[in-house]
Amino acid sequence: MLPTETSRKVRFMKASHIPLLWKDAIVPPFRFNPLLPKEERSKPSFVEVKAKFLPHRNVFAFESLLGLPQDKPPKFLKASKDDKLAAFQEKKANIAASKGNKPKPQPQTKPVKKAQPKTQTKPGMPPTTPHQSSNF
Repeated sequence: MLPTETSRKVRFMKASHIPLLWKDAIVPPFRFNPLLPKEERSKPSFVEVKAKFLPHRNVFAFESLLGLPQDKPPKFLKASKDDKLAAFQEKKANIAASKGNKPKPQPQTKPVKKAQPKTQTKPGMPPTTPHQSSNF
């Protein structure tokens, strides 16, 4: 099924965190540590950069700086709660529909073990099975 306009919009506006190689960066990398008190946590910097994809390393590399670092997040598009709810319900309906079309797998039966013959040691002695030891 093709995604609707709402689900494409919600997916497009989802935040992306992409690794970036940047030597001699003008801002330190932000690392969130929930164990630190709020006052001691580092503040994230928002930087607009131009990056180039390096397919042999499967990562982006810094190419040029497009704007100065800012402490405030830039203005961005955000999907409304109604759009997110509609996209979630559509995804849930698609999953339910795809499960309904698939045939249910047949339960696999366990293989039947062959009975092992009991061995007799001496006449008059009780028969023993292979897992029992005759030496006490």
